[in-house]
Amino acid sequence: MYVGTDQVEHSLHIGLHITVAGLQPEPQTAGLVIDGLERLANGCCSSLDDVVRLVDAQRNRHEDHLSIDHIEHVKRKAGDLDALKSSLLPSLRYLLTSLSLLLNQHDWTQKASPAELELALEIVPSLNVTVAKIFCATKSVSVLKPLPDKDHDHHLKGIKEFRCSRLLRSIKTLVVKHLCVLFMNCAQSIRVWELSSANHPANSESRTKAIQKSLGIQTRTDNSVLFIDKIIDLISNTDLAILRGEWLTVAGSLDPVLEVITNLSNASITPDMSLTPIEREKDQAHRERVVKVSGAIIPLIKLSRLFVKKISSTSTQKLPFTLDTELSSKTLEDLLDGPFSLACRLENFARGFSETHHKRSWTFGHLDTHAHQGFNELTKILEKSLAELNLHFIPLSSSDHDQDHRMDERTGKDSCQNDFINWSSDLKDLWYKAVDRCLQLYSSGPAPAEPLIEEDDEEADQRPWDTRARWD
Repeated sequence: MYVGTDQVEHSLHIGLHITVAGLQPEPQTAGLVIDGLERLANGCCSSLDDVVRLVDAQRNRHEDHLSIDHIEHVKRKAGDLDALKSSLLPSLRYLLTSLSLLLNQHDWTQKASPAELELALEIVPSLNVTVAKIFCATKSVSVLKPLPDKDHDHHLKGIKEFRCSRLLRSIKTLVVKHLCVLFMNCAQSIRVWELSSANHPANSESRTKAIQKSLGIQTRTDNSVLFIDKIIDLISNTDLAILRGEWLTVAGSLDPVLEVITNLSNASITPDMSLTPIEREKDQAHRERVVKVSGAIIPLIKLSRLFVKKISSTSTQKLPFTLDTELSSKTLEDLLDGPFSLACRLENFARGFSETHHKRSWTFGHLDTHAHQGFNELTKILEKSLAELNLHFIPLSSSDHDQDHRMDERTGKDSCQNDFINWSSDLKDLWYKAVDRCLQLYSSGPAPAEPLIEEDDEEADQRPWDTRARWD
């Protein structure tokens, strides 16, 4: 453990000046607890800002080679990262649960007992010290100086920029969206607790508010604990597991895109009787064309979703590969960026078509002008993503999954590697045909038949890399 209490209290200024030993609960004790929680909430936000500013200031200061001192620096970072995972975050989880349990067990028709207030006074300073140590460890891990930049940090394992940036982002979310709000709610709950006590036995409204506050605290505590567990998992996970989680989010983002385009492709076209006959004819032709081209984009969205879901799979039967463990942050970001860019561009297409459908422009405007460019860019993104995955995926050994492994005598590649190449080739063939159909409809020429794409079905009896898609 490399984070000292003196360093924490000196650098983060969150400290609560509450002495628990020998303290006899008095009427103002509840006020001390409330003040401590509010100061903790405000101190969290202030200290978070300090950490973020320091990380940003050091962001572009890197070294090409590590000296002896730098190696010791790496060891300290690794120690602080382990402390976050094994002790600090679990301690925070325990303290939050204890505070929530204390507030939820209280009989809201009765005044707080001295024992309850004394226990709260023990929990709040412990929270203060634990949160301060978490900030100090996060700062230690996240400040990249004097480490190599993201192009050359492949050997840094858990403290490479790809992982540290996500850790800092998660700690920020934990503080801003969970801890600060939870601490303030706890303080408010204790205030209402006092108002609803024996001093106001007939005040049912105060008791109702107190109970509502208590229920809100339980929900926020549960959410905070779940998010803390996610951060611990983030620290423990492999690079591939982190990528899979973010790829899966990308796959989910394509669902509403598909819904928008599907609805648009089935949109009914009602004549606008306020237009002249000539204008009405143009308007109807325009909308019909939008509907047709929208329908042609559906296969591209389905193929994109199929692709991203496939690489997100944790099943070794569906994805019998692991990832090179010594990839730089730049390479990992590139692997993530391909599917993300694909989803973003498809979302832009959906938005553009939806807006065009509701405009009385009778032309596709910029959509016409940039159609070929847009579809070509989508294709390049898919091709690049598949090539990068093929480069960095490593087939699992036969002992790691139940698929037979052989070396292909013709290519000299593992049979699983060939499966991936064949699957990629099938996917690209379907993609090219879907793009051709879109461009044919853009030019109002005869278009090939729409592809019939059957996306992954867990129970389907198909080989792992079968796209299960065909062109009718």
